[in-house]
Amino acid sequence: MSIRTSQRHRLGFTLIELLVVVAIITLLISLLFPALGSARRKANAAKSQNNLRQWGIASQTYSNENKEALPWLGMKQWQFLNYNFGRIPVPNGQSWTQRECERLFWANALPPYLDQKPYGDFLTDQLQDPSSLPLPPADSIYIDPAAGVPDDIDFYVVPNWPGGQPRAFFCYVPNSELDNTFQSTYEQEESPSYDIESDPNFVMKRTQIQKPGVTVLMLEKRTRADELRADDEFYNEDLKRHRSDWQRFAARHDGGGHVLRCDGSIQYFLNDTITTDSEGIKAGTADYNRPEIVWDPLGRAFQ
Repeated sequence: MSIRTSQRHRLGFTLIELLVVVAIITLLISLLFPALGSARRKANAAKSQNNLRQWGIASQTYSNENKEALPWLGMKQWQFLNYNFGRIPVPNGQSWTQRECERLFWANALPPYLDQKPYGDFLTDQLQDPSSLPLPPADSIYIDPAAGVPDDIDFYVVPNWPGGQPRAFFCYVPNSELDNTFQSTYEQEESPSYDIESDPNFVMKRTQIQKPGVTVLMLEKRTRADELRADDEFYNEDLKRHRSDWQRFAARHDGGGHVLRCDGSIQYFLNDTITTDSEGIKAGTADYNRPEIVWDPLGRAFQ
């Protein structure tokens, strides 16, 4: 009887043995989870880089078909998105049409080259189906899989849209500084009273970009403030933008993001690097054109 009892006891696990098994499983999980997280981050970064390359292909094809012209960046402020999408009349006396704004604005002009519908169609679709807006984690040319949805997404409304209040959301945007000197020089020298930003036909040509291998064409824009530390100089920038520069550059890919250069190549930069001026000052006032990255191809460093 005592022998059988002893055998039954040896068939089970002691408390110490169970604790050892639990410790081993915990250790394996702790080793596995970072590896899975790292793989996921790399996959997201690769997907986002591919999206940017697709935008680059679309931009190059557009230029090839339009005498080297780049697509119109649109008026800078969010409040003018309805104008950029051709949903309000052009002021009297202008030489361009409402239809030209709609057709030449980058968010409408480029997607058809990727077999995608113009972004303006998503805005119209929302009047019937609010869920049609592409948002993370949707698998879309418009969406960086690492991006987060902003807490205030309900306020990303395109103002004064006929028939409703659609929202717009951008992960990838054109470089807002690309035609800065190009436009300001014309205004100063040729026509100071001319509102050049509102003219969808007055755009740069690729042939005017002296160093396409380092000049930013498009970039990953931050979509949430908390991609940055709360004490970062650019933490409180308004992220409701359809074009941008270094001030709203992404930090969701291991503290940085990717830019699409004018030659179609992709480059990764840490956010702290790209938001530092030519004198090495974070959020400084010196030139942001540097040998390794150019925002304004006709700007101070290249005149």
